[in-house]
Amino acid sequence: VWGPNLEAWFAWQASQRGVDPEVVHDEVASETALHHLPTSEEVADAAVFLASDLSRAVTGVGLDVNAGNWFH
Repeated sequence: VWGPNLEAWFAWQASQRGVDPEVVHDEVASETALHHLPTSEEVADAAVFLASDLSRAVTGVGLDVNAGNWFH
């Protein structure tokens, strides 16, 4: 999930490699099916969906909000 901790890790990785942090971000994002790193807001949106009546037919599901970084 994109946020301050991941941003700091990308900055550290970039400094070790002598590249811009955006390069590290883009490399990691390119490994997901959606080429995107989800934000905490997107994770919250999924939680709101599951707490809403819109999910009333959803039972026993594990919802991965990871932009397709891994699949079950």
